Amino acid sequence: MAVIMNERFVSERKEIGKGRQATVYLWNGFAFKVYNEGYPPQWIDFEMQVQKQISQTALPVAKYYKTDCPHIIKMDYISGVTLSEKILEGQYQHGIEDLLNLQKQIHRIDNVDLPHIRKCLEPEISGLNCAEEQKARALRFLSEIEDANTLCHLDFHPSNIISHNDMYYIIDWINARLGQPIFDYARTFVILFEAAHALAERYMELLKTSVDDMDMSQLDKAIYIMALLRTKEMGGSNTSRLLAKYGNTPSDPPFTRVNIP
Repeated sequence: MAVIMNERFVSERKEIGKGRQATVYLWNGFAFKVYNEGYPPQWIDFEMQVQKQISQTALPVAKYYKTDCPHIIKMDYISGVTLSEKILEGQYQHGIEDLLNLQKQIHRIDNVDLPHIRKCLEPEISGLNCAEEQKARALRFLSEIEDANTLCHLDFHPSNIISHNDMYYIIDWINARLGQPIFDYARTFVILFEAAHALAERYMELLKTSVDDMDMSQLDKAIYIMALLRTKEMGGSNTSRLLAKYGNTPSDPPFTRVNIP
């Protein structure tokens, strides 16, 4: 029986979220992620495989289910509010602390059957439409960061965390890879910086004080890489400012570093 694409689904579904690639609807107690027309089906299959791997861990995540439509995924529906809403609308004061504690939980897991960050980043950087100097610097930074087999979310920010009944659930694992956690921290910082400087500054303070063996010089390199890749995704002057600040290293020609407020 056609579970998804029938008249009841189309007429009764309620939109609960929308991103660049898909719209999420609530129907019959489940969430349904409907991808835009033309979205590659192999990428949807890959997302299903990633979620299957993550669901086998002890992390608080939603389960995914196949449907009879290749461009739709059925998911457990988690009611509640995002950590973003809790911080910005509810004036919750410890949101960034909660965010980092959850991220540390993710980084306790390793050797999940997922691709490695380094193998994915190298072709992404090489294919960027940017200055050759920037690409060369990013590839050099990438080669200088130690590899690892740690689980990384790589799109970890307050809007991908749902608070329900005093428990957090982590969503949107499509970017998950194995690698050095410093890449995960760097991407979170870049995303926070784009959205709210104060939250990014608080996050950076916590990284310096509460993450064991944090190598700040390596973090600077990872931030440069993630800011450059984010320019491709989103553009914007904020990311450019990060490139200016974090692109200067002892092995580069000296220039005046900019202070980011």
